[in-house]
Amino acid sequence: MLSYPEIEQLLEDLQLNCASYRFWRRNYEYHWVDRLKVGERTARLLVWIAETSVYSAQKVNIDQPKSSLRSLPMQIVPFHNSRFDYIYEVSKLRDNWLRRNKIVIDSFPINLVKNGRFLVYYPELNLADGAANVATNGFFTNHNLPPWDCWVDYFEEQILEDASVWNKSMRNYLLSWIPNELVRHVDKGVKVNPEKCIQWLSESDTMIQIIFENIFSVYD
Repeated sequence: MLSYPEIEQLLEDLQLNCASYRFWRRNYEYHWVDRLKVGERTARLLVWIAETSVYSAQKVNIDQPKSSLRSLPMQIVPFHNSRFDYIYEVSKLRDNWLRRNKIVIDSFPINLVKNGRFLVYYPELNLADGAANVATNGFFTNHNLPPWDCWVDYFEEQILEDASVWNKSMRNYLLSWIPNELVRHVDKGVKVNPEKCIQWLSESDTMIQIIFENIFSVYD
């Protein structure tokens, strides 16, 4: 079982290059986060998970997968440069929408979060084959990128010098949260993706999966 200081250090290691986040401030207090007495990076991750799940649950449209969860005004084709900046911009737009609509998250929405699934996207593995796009009727782009409304955060794991090219390609990844209504549909894309650049977090070999197992054990 990892302690909160250990989780905080791991999150710092995963985001050493994210200059954008150093200016992150909560626009209003989340007292449920304060009561946990966690570090700033852990608090930000929990807030972004909460906001992503609540916002995405409002915007999901199972009948229109191509446009579902693309409500925020972003232009991201493909997901190459300034990845941390993309995440920061998405989080600001999402937060602003929640505040404008007076949606207050007064506790961590654990039931909502657990009814969905976390998805990992490895941009360096992407071959732009289009199989997942076809299988999900446009939910994934041709570059296998999930829609940005459901993006949670981006991570870069440290790479061992003797790591294989394959393992190096799986060390940088985008984390998204998929609402329960779309899980079976999105799984069709995961299953047909030949290069395995999209993967359910629970089936991944990532540090953030280990962190989540520790964070969410509090709610079991």
